[in-house]
Amino acid sequence: MISAQVLLSSLQVAILLLSPALFIAIGETFLNRVKLFSALEFPAPGAIAWVLGVLLTLTATLGLLLVGTPWWVIVSLLTVVSLTCLYYSKQAFSFLEVPPSFNFVLWFFVVLAGGVSLFEVVDGIQTPWKNNYGDLTFHLGMIRYFLSGEFPPEYHIFAGEALSYPFYINLWSALFWWANPDWGVLSFIFLVQWVSLWCAVYYLIRGNSYRILPWALLFGGGLFNMVGKNSGEMIGKGFPWSVFITTVWIPQRSAMFGLVTLLAAVLLYHHYQATKRKEVRYLLLSGMILGLSTLVHAHFALVGGLYIGLSIVFATFFQRDEFRITSRGLQFFISGLLVGFLFLPFVIGKSGGVQFTMGWLPGVAVGERGFMMVVESWFINAPLVFVFFALVTLLTDSFENIISIGLVFILAQFVQLAFWDWDQIKIFIALYAVFLAYWSSVGEG
Repeated sequence: MISAQVLLSSLQVAILLLSPALFIAIGETFLNRVKLFSALEFPAPGAIAWVLGVLLTLTATLGLLLVGTPWWVIVSLLTVVSLTCLYYSKQAFSFLEVPPSFNFVLWFFVVLAGGVSLFEVVDGIQTPWKNNYGDLTFHLGMIRYFLSGEFPPEYHIFAGEALSYPFYINLWSALFWWANPDWGVLSFIFLVQWVSLWCAVYYLIRGNSYRILPWALLFGGGLFNMVGKNSGEMIGKGFPWSVFITTVWIPQRSAMFGLVTLLAAVLLYHHYQATKRKEVRYLLLSGMILGLSTLVHAHFALVGGLYIGLSIVFATFFQRDEFRITSRGLQFFISGLLVGFLFLPFVIGKSGGVQFTMGWLPGVAVGERGFMMVVESWFINAPLVFVFFALVTLLTDSFENIISIGLVFILAQFVQLAFWDWDQIKIFIALYAVFLAYWSSVGEG
């Protein structure tokens, strides 16, 4: 006879495997029901709907927890709503209709292998990633704390301290883990999240057309002669632009989620630029995604907001848009961003992390940093990025985008939004992602 525990675990796994379709259905339903968006044609529609579905689900979950709703009520309500959306959805399984390219099949299995390795439950909880030892413990503790249902949340390691951390990725894990908090099940939840997010990255960066770009995001950072070395140890040796997968994507899982929401917002903006009739509703949705992603990753949301906002303004100077069109587009974009103010109480604790500095050069005292020292460090750490940036600049006439990327890069050299010098890398990784996303848009329209 099958035990209740086995039955519950099987149901959890089934819902997890169905979750990509459920999130697409929720996002699609929102876009269809809100008449502002119902008539729009979206680039990568399945991926955009999925991102929106995840954000709306997590925001609804947070709202219900804040008013004291028990987890069982939240899970039951979301299950009914998502299954109803799935019943009426037309594109929930659209990703199954896309003929898989060799590049995507290879991508899927590489990503799957990475997800399987995140952590395992054999003799206790183990992970092969050295950089993940401390971070994994932090994330597991937060997810376990969320199951208590005590909201607004506090730091699980600092009793009484309000949580000021981009916790949506962990709230997402808790949502699927609540019914059966078994560590083996949580390992599978991490795997599903990892694979889902990186598959979304592939479509949002147009991986079937620009085959190298998703790989440049997954395996970017560092130099070829740094492959196989502990990237964490290389930071103090003058190589802070370390391999992303070991220093950021695996241990700092919120950044991985932030990458996806950033790419979705930027893709919508580039699509707006490519349309002959400037449809400002794309900007409204782009701003809304960035606003809702405040608790996904504030650094990525900020970079996306600055890039798109500056680019819209610069479009007037390059006479690509009339002032009337520019001002209307900016109004719609900012209107979408305003939803982010709902989450300010959860990020206000990060205000102490704002510092002024003289160039990004971890390990070197601010007073010792010189202009040429900072420039040399960047060209030693990321020469290929600057080479490809120059090449893409030559291939495009959308100078408002290029100048916006450059301006935010310069600004980030002097304003540090992190407690620790090296953490500023998240700003630069977000800019790197924006640049690759722009690269994938060159020639559209």
